[in-house]
Amino acid sequence: MKLTLKEGTAVAHPVLSEEGIIRSRAGFLDREGKDLIEAVLIRGQSASAVARFMGVSPRTVRARVVGLTRRMSSRSFMEAATALPHLDPDDRAIALAFFCQGVSQRELCRRTGLTAYGARRRLEQVSTRIAIIRAVRDSTEGRPPWREEP
Repeated sequence: MKLTLKEGTAVAHPVLSEEGIIRSRAGFLDREGKDLIEAVLIRGQSASAVARFMGVSPRTVRARVVGLTRRMSSRSFMEAATALPHLDPDDRAIALAFFCQGVSQRELCRRTGLTAYGARRRLEQVSTRIAIIRAVRDSTEGRPPWREEP
């Protein structure tokens, strides 16, 4: 039986489920954030149950989940996550920590041994590399690199 073009495309490119998208994006978070997203959004545990386990209030759990989902859907998170395989190991670690895991510049200084000025400069360099990777990707996909996506 011959498939129509639309059916063939659907078979060749299966769409990720909502759960699959959440799981793949949560993979870039730190362990605590990943576990929280897994418990609340994927397994469907209540904020109250998770809060009892963590020893915090349900309001805190809900606020953390909202913050994590907001971060996972941000443009900077998605661009950094897409660019990670193309960055060198040092830049990858900085991009993962800052853009994906939400580590502060102060914590980044502590982890890397950089001064505050050095960390800002390094973040600018990594941001520029991520923008170049996005521009190259957009140009190979047929979209003009100057066109902003909504």
